[in-house]
Amino acid sequence: MSSDGYFEGWQIESAAIECASADLMALMQTTAETTDNDEYDVCLVVLNA
Repeated sequence: MSSDGYFEGWQIESAAIECASADLMALMQTTAETTDNDEYDVCLVVLNA
């Protein structure tokens, strides 16, 4: 953390990663339920633009 109390550009709090991961898993579970699929049938594709 820098002297002004903010994180540098390359730093991130682990809680932010945990929350993002939980949100992503919830989205995949909801998608699976909505499309009448199993959670393992939902495919997540990440594209690097």
